[in-house]
Amino acid sequence: AAPHAQVITLPMKGDLDVGLLGRLRRVIREVRPDVVHLHSRRGSDIWGALAGRLEGVPVVLSRRVDNPEARLVVKLKYRLYDEVITISDGIGQVLLSEGVPAGKLHCVLSAVDTQQYQPNRQHLDWFRQTFEIATDELVIGMVAQFINRKGHQTLLDALPAVFAAHPRTKVLLFGQGP
Repeated sequence: AAPHAQVITLPMKGDLDVGLLGRLRRVIREVRPDVVHLHSRRGSDIWGALAGRLEGVPVVLSRRVDNPEARLVVKLKYRLYDEVITISDGIGQVLLSEGVPAGKLHCVLSAVDTQQYQPNRQHLDWFRQTFEIATDELVIGMVAQFINRKGHQTLLDALPAVFAAHPRTKVLLFGQGP
């Protein structure tokens, strides 16, 4: 952990672990945080929100997925959070359509400083050799779970036009799923 961070490990015996509420409340009372920040995960997001609320600490949820939730769950769950952070406009639109108030939603895009990850010659040579890529080939890569909402079909639909304009193109898809 960073010098300014403290990691406290708590057991969680599944999403319905009611005892987590008490364990979290004890930690909040001991640490006295300015905010309780939760990740969207069934169980811990609800128990954490309840613990923060009961201890009088503002609660923020970060939502990284666009899986729809039942309206009743949304209505009950999202009232526990003071603010909700999404990592994309698409996730925000899902939450809006499910009834989360727009005033609670804030989009903070996931981003990476790509300059930190520029491949060196050795990495490029390994990549080209591993995936049999010629130096004159254009490469399109997609790293995403193989599920409809990730947009693979959009890429596949665009490929005939890409291949017509750039016949020396190779497409690499990385992910898991059906």
